[in-house]
Amino acid sequence: MNPSTADAHDHDGGPTEVESEGINSGFIFSIMLGTIVIVIILATIGFTTARVKSMEIRDVATAAIQYPELRDTRASAATRLNHYAVVDAANGIYQVPIEQAMKAMAAETFQQGAQGDYSNALRLAQPNP
Repeated sequence: MNPSTADAHDHDGGPTEVESEGINSGFIFSIMLGTIVIVIILATIGFTTARVKSMEIRDVATAAIQYPELRDTRASAATRLNHYAVVDAANGIYQVPIEQAMKAMAAETFQQGAQGDYSNALRLAQPNP
């Protein structure tokens, strides 16, 4: 092999003997750009979802840790609304669960309506804390 003819194209800057493969570089670039955009969108959605979940978890943990007075007040209110108790035995005032009280008041009102006696107003006795 003659060295002067073998490297003739490499040194004189002439055309190389590579044939075009018919690939549209603009199409490949647009696919790559589209893929990058999709990856950025998915990453943004993932980070946003993680941040929202993190905030929800933090809020639940904060609510569980802080405000013990509020937690105690809610527990006390739930107890008062759902349990029987004697408020004033001398005057016949008792505490009943709210569901039972509503049923009793509805039944009493229905009986008064059936009798046509609307003059007796219902009186709610609320226990003093």
